[in-house]
Amino acid sequence: VIVGGGTLEECEIESAGVGVEVAAHSGDAARLLRTLVRGCQVGLSLAGGASAAICEGCHVQRCACGIALTGLSVEEGWSEALNSFSDVVMLDNTDADLRIQGWSVKEKASGVVREAPPGEEVSVRGWPVEQCSVVAPTDRGPVVLLVKGGKVNATLFEDEEEGGE
Repeated sequence: VIVGGGTLEECEIESAGVGVEVAAHSGDAARLLRTLVRGCQVGLSLAGGASAAICEGCHVQRCACGIALTGLSVEEGWSEALNSFSDVVMLDNTDADLRIQGWSVKEKASGVVREAPPGEEVSVRGWPVEQCSVVAPTDRGPVVLLVKGGKVNATLFEDEEEGGE
Protein backbone atom coordinates (compact mmCIF):
# COMPACT_ATOMS: atom_id res chain seq x y z
CA VAL A 1 0.00 0.00 0.00
CA ILE A 2 1.39 3.43 -0.94
CA VAL A 3 0.14 6.38 1.08
CA GLY A 4 0.94 10.08 0.70
CA GLY A 5 -1.07 12.61 2.67
CA GLY A 6 -4.05 10.29 3.19
CA THR A 7 -5.41 8.11 6.00
CA LEU A 8 -5.15 4.36 6.35
CA GLU A 9 -7.53 3.20 9.07
CA GLU A 10 -8.28 -0.19 10.63
CA CYS A 11 -6.50 -2.23 7.97
CA GLU A 12 -4.67 -5.54 8.08
CA ILE A 13 -1.73 -5.61 5.70
CA GLU A 14 0.48 -8.57 4.87
CA SER A 15 3.06 -8.49 2.07
CA ALA A 16 6.28 -10.15 0.94
CA GLY A 17 7.81 -6.70 0.34
CA VAL A 18 6.86 -3.39 1.96
CA GLY A 19 3.61 -3.26 3.92
CA VAL A 20 3.04 0.51 3.81
CA GLU A 21 5.19 2.95 1.82
CA VAL A 22 4.86 6.61 2.79
CA ALA A 23 6.52 9.44 0.88
CA ALA A 24 6.41 12.96 2.32
CA HIS A 25 4.53 15.44 0.15
CA SER A 26 4.72 19.15 1.00
CA GLY A 27 3.95 18.74 4.68
CA ASP A 28 0.93 16.45 4.30
CA ALA A 29 1.59 13.60 6.73
CA ALA A 30 -0.07 10.26 6.15
CA ARG A 31 -2.14 9.02 9.09
CA LEU A 32 -2.03 5.34 9.98
CA LEU A 33 -4.74 4.54 12.51
CA ARG A 34 -5.33 1.22 14.30
CA THR A 35 -3.65 -0.71 11.50
CA LEU A 36 -1.90 -4.09 11.69
CA VAL A 37 1.09 -4.72 9.41
CA ARG A 38 2.61 -8.20 9.53
CA GLY A 39 4.81 -10.65 7.70
CA CYS A 40 6.55 -8.06 5.50
CA GLN A 41 10.18 -7.49 4.61
CA VAL A 42 9.61 -3.88 5.81
CA GLY A 43 6.46 -3.04 7.77
CA LEU A 44 6.43 0.75 7.32
CA SER A 45 8.78 2.53 4.94
CA LEU A 46 8.92 6.27 5.56
CA ALA A 47 10.75 8.43 3.02
CA GLY A 48 11.19 12.10 3.77
CA GLY A 49 11.70 11.97 7.51
CA ALA A 50 9.76 11.23 10.64
CA SER A 51 7.14 13.85 9.77
CA ALA A 52 6.02 11.74 6.77
CA ALA A 53 3.48 9.84 8.90
CA ILE A 54 1.59 9.79 12.15
CA CYS A 55 0.86 6.35 13.60
CA GLU A 56 -1.78 5.84 16.27
CA GLY A 57 -2.74 2.44 17.66
CA CYS A 58 -0.73 0.54 15.05
CA HIS A 59 0.94 -2.87 15.36
CA VAL A 60 3.90 -4.07 13.29
CA GLN A 61 4.71 -7.74 13.77
CA ARG A 62 6.78 -10.56 12.31
CA CYS A 63 8.48 -8.30 9.75
CA ALA A 64 12.20 -8.36 8.99
CA CYS A 65 12.24 -4.60 9.74
CA GLY A 66 9.40 -2.84 11.55
CA ILE A 67 9.96 0.77 10.46
CA ALA A 68 12.51 1.90 7.86
CA LEU A 69 13.01 5.66 8.12
CA THR A 70 14.90 7.62 5.48
CA GLY A 71 15.83 11.21 6.27
CA LEU A 72 15.98 11.73 10.05
CA SER A 73 17.16 15.29 10.81
CA VAL A 74 17.80 16.24 14.43
CA GLU A 75 19.73 18.85 16.38
CA GLU A 76 22.43 17.97 18.88
CA GLY A 77 20.79 17.13 22.22
CA TRP A 78 17.26 15.92 22.85
CA SER A 79 14.41 16.16 20.36
CA GLU A 80 11.02 14.52 19.93
CA ALA A 81 11.82 13.48 16.37
CA LEU A 82 10.11 10.07 16.62
CA ASN A 83 7.13 11.13 18.71
CA SER A 84 4.60 10.28 15.99
CA PHE A 85 5.64 6.59 16.22
CA SER A 86 6.18 6.19 19.96
CA ASP A 87 3.01 4.18 20.55
CA VAL A 88 3.50 1.69 17.68
CA VAL A 89 3.56 -1.84 19.09
CA MET A 90 6.45 -3.90 17.67
CA LEU A 91 6.28 -7.66 18.01
CA ASP A 92 8.69 -10.35 16.80
CA ASN A 93 10.44 -8.34 14.08
CA THR A 94 13.53 -10.36 13.17
CA ASP A 95 16.24 -7.88 12.10
CA ALA A 96 15.22 -4.47 13.46
CA ASP A 97 12.30 -2.58 14.95
CA LEU A 98 13.70 0.69 13.59
CA ARG A 99 16.19 1.19 10.75
CA ILE A 100 17.42 4.68 9.87
CA GLN A 101 19.14 5.82 6.66
CA GLY A 102 20.09 9.31 5.57
CA TRP A 103 20.32 10.92 9.02
CA SER A 104 21.76 14.33 9.80
CA VAL A 105 22.63 16.06 13.05
CA LYS A 106 22.95 19.84 13.39
CA GLU A 107 25.62 20.99 15.84
CA LYS A 108 24.25 23.48 18.38
CA ALA A 109 27.38 25.61 18.71
CA SER A 110 28.39 25.98 15.06
CA GLY A 111 25.22 25.18 13.11
CA VAL A 112 27.23 22.70 11.02
CA VAL A 113 25.16 19.76 9.79
CA ARG A 114 26.79 16.34 10.04
CA GLU A 115 25.41 13.92 7.46
CA ALA A 116 25.33 10.15 7.16
CA PRO A 117 27.61 8.64 4.52
CA PRO A 118 25.70 7.41 1.45
CA GLY A 119 24.37 3.88 1.85
CA GLU A 120 24.91 3.72 5.63
CA GLU A 121 22.16 2.55 7.94
CA VAL A 122 21.75 1.99 11.65
CA SER A 123 19.25 -0.36 13.28
CA VAL A 124 17.85 -0.93 16.76
CA ARG A 125 15.77 -3.68 18.32
CA GLY A 126 13.49 -3.32 21.31
CA TRP A 127 12.33 0.16 20.33
CA PRO A 128 10.02 1.90 21.21
CA VAL A 129 9.58 0.08 24.54
CA GLU A 130 13.29 -0.14 25.35
CA GLN A 131 15.85 2.64 25.31
CA CYS A 132 18.30 1.93 22.47
CA SER A 133 21.55 3.53 21.39
CA VAL A 134 23.71 3.26 18.32
CA VAL A 135 26.92 4.86 17.09
CA ALA A 136 26.12 6.46 13.75
CA PRO A 137 28.90 7.55 11.39
CA THR A 138 28.77 10.99 9.78
CA ASP A 139 30.99 12.98 7.45
CA ARG A 140 32.39 14.91 10.45
CA GLY A 141 32.83 12.14 13.00
CA PRO A 142 30.47 9.75 14.75
CA VAL A 143 27.38 10.62 16.74
CA VAL A 144 25.62 8.53 19.35
CA LEU A 145 21.88 8.37 18.79
CA LEU A 146 19.99 7.41 21.95
CA VAL A 147 16.39 6.54 21.10
CA LYS A 148 13.89 6.45 23.95
CA GLY A 149 10.27 6.14 22.84
CA GLY A 150 9.62 9.17 20.64
CA LYS A 151 12.71 11.04 21.82
CA VAL A 152 16.17 11.07 20.24
CA ASN A 153 19.34 12.36 21.90
CA ALA A 154 22.23 13.09 19.53
CA THR A 155 25.66 13.31 21.16
CA LEU A 156 28.59 14.42 19.01
CA PHE A 157 32.14 13.13 18.91
CA GLU A 158 34.98 14.93 17.18
CA ASP A 159 36.70 13.13 14.32
CA GLU A 160 40.17 13.52 15.80
CA GLU A 161 42.74 10.82 16.34
CA GLU A 162 44.98 12.48 18.89
CA GLY A 163 47.72 10.36 20.41
CA GLY A 164 48.37 10.33 24.15
CA GLU A 165 46.20 9.97 27.20
